[in-house]
Amino acid sequence: MLPTFQKALLPLLIESQLLAKLGTLQRTLDALDIEGLRHFWQKSSTRTDGPIGADSPDPSMIDWVEFAKDYSGNKTRPTPPLDSSMDDATLRFYIMGYLLSATFKDCSVILRLGAEDMEDSITAIDLDPKKIERLETWENQDSRIVHGFRDALRQGEVTIDPCSDAGR
Repeated sequence: MLPTFQKALLPLLIESQLLAKLGTLQRTLDALDIEGLRHFWQKSSTRTDGPIGADSPDPSMIDWVEFAKDYSGNKTRPTPPLDSSMDDATLRFYIMGYLLSATFKDCSVILRLGAEDMEDSITAIDLDPKKIERLETWENQDSRIVHGFRDALRQGEVTIDPCSDAGR
């Protein structure tokens, strides 16, 4: 028998589309991952070896509105092959997608249960778009994680199991 808290929580989580939507956005907005952004940033003829997004302004609200229109009308944008180049506008699109994906990965989910005068609810908060300057931090963090995992794999400390999110 489920404890009272779980009985109250499970229907709210199952009926709400919030977690599924957040998961989809986290996955689909980050089409290239930070390594792919680095690759195309370095290949761009106007870029240096500096941090991804260096000297690029943070997107304005108008930029975000245009991005949302483009993304929602073109969700199947193909991932470019690594041997291709990318124009500045396309690179900016992928950078903005990464920033928005990071926003959804870092948001908080608030569950309100058992309020007598209100319905139970689930809400996402802390949805302020991430700043371009954070790309360097995430790139360094990702590199440390990948190298740490490779070392642990080589030493037999971890094994690779199928991804629980595969096929979505």
